[in-house]
Amino acid sequence: MDFCMSMAAEVILEEMKKESGFKNVVLSPLSINMMINMVASGSAGKTLEEFLKFLGSKDVKDLNDKSSLMMSLVATSASDSNSESSSSDSSARNDNTSNPKVVVYPPMLDCGGYDQYYGQNPSGSSYCSSDPPIFNYGRYRKGPSRTSYYGRYGAQPQGRSRPYDREIDLLPNKGVRKAKGKAPTFSLANSLWVDHHFSLIPAFQETTKTIYNAHVENADFINQADDLKNEVNSWVNKETRGLIQGILPPGYKLTPPLCLVNALYFKGSWEKTFDASKSRHDKFHLHNGETIDVPFMISRDKSYSYGSFEDFKVVKLRYQKGQDVEKLFSMYIFLPHKRNGLEDLMEKFNRDTTILQLEHFHHLPQEKISNLWIPKLKFMFDFDVREIMENKGLTTPFRMGADFTNMVDSEDSAGVFIGSILHKACIEVNEEGTEAAAVTFCNIVTGCSMYMPPPTNFVADHPFMFMIVEEISQLVVFTGVVLNPLL
Repeated sequence: MDFCMSMAAEVILEEMKKESGFKNVVLSPLSINMMINMVASGSAGKTLEEFLKFLGSKDVKDLNDKSSLMMSLVATSASDSNSESSSSDSSARNDNTSNPKVVVYPPMLDCGGYDQYYGQNPSGSSYCSSDPPIFNYGRYRKGPSRTSYYGRYGAQPQGRSRPYDREIDLLPNKGVRKAKGKAPTFSLANSLWVDHHFSLIPAFQETTKTIYNAHVENADFINQADDLKNEVNSWVNKETRGLIQGILPPGYKLTPPLCLVNALYFKGSWEKTFDASKSRHDKFHLHNGETIDVPFMISRDKSYSYGSFEDFKVVKLRYQKGQDVEKLFSMYIFLPHKRNGLEDLMEKFNRDTTILQLEHFHHLPQEKISNLWIPKLKFMFDFDVREIMENKGLTTPFRMGADFTNMVDSEDSAGVFIGSILHKACIEVNEEGTEAAAVTFCNIVTGCSMYMPPPTNFVADHPFMFMIVEEISQLVVFTGVVLNPLL
């Protein structure tokens, strides 16, 4: 997922450099990554080679294995979030019962990095989607080297270390330790609409079904274009529980032979909730030097996973786990030491995205935070994924001559290419927790073309970066920056 984090950094920097009209940024690397993987699995020849290089995958099987890991996040969603719906939004939250529940298990997870997720188990046999995984979340599992990371990036953690690994207590043959609280609601859905004059290649259709659990619909892109746009937008509204009412703007022209859409929804309650009676308005320092009054939620004298580095400090806010620990979600907030330091920090992250690899932050020590101030947030952001990907060197799939012969059966195979990739995401953060959603749309077309001084405070009163992650798989579900909490 490194390419998605690099893309996110570029989107953020582009927004920050605007002299006026800048926006807060939120996007879902997971949603974008899954869409690109699905599209790439239908490519061939030079187009596939360029995709694989861009995505850091060895072959299509490796690509599908990574997507299986992403889809595994929703494998147990039915049991984790049972009575989540309320009467006011029950129609929007109605499950898509026409699709079977995905049954995909994550492979053995060791200490981070896709290369370590796949390979062979101790018996020598390779993992495959039909085999149950070997979970290696042992209490004494060897984690990534703290010394190498802290030495490289100037971190000097102090205090008693409580590695994330020791919180899981998943030992061989001992089952899963139960946890208190309400599990986050998490859903991820994929759907395809194919013009009735075209047909999908059987192998690609099977991949979309078995790997992505995607639903395929036939449609008339020419004579019923408006109805199709409404259908796509209605699907988006339903799958995001009404947070995103549509992805296709007025005037958007759908072009045959097909479009692919995925939608992601997340809602989690804080493990340590904020007392709303303690919330207050105070000054937030914008990156242009101005100040505004914004509502802050405040926590005092509670322990959090925390670290201070050369240019920034980071705090991890955990969400409630629910009945087991198969999925563990957290929000990381990266706060520059300097009030106007976010742009320089994002430049640094853009040059070296490995700084943000989650394995580096699993071993942050627990620290008593005297004052934790986080602004309440509610905003939406959208951008053109195609433009960013082309800027980063992926060009062949967007040109006449792209090879998607493994996706769609077309008489003019050289005329099939990616016309557009759109992404929209939204997030709300308050005293109770977080609710967020994201949608990625792709139209395949034919035609033209660390020192921590006491007491420890974490007052996010100036621009900062955040990530919502699933800890066990180390997948980044959402990321973004807050430049102005009132936008």
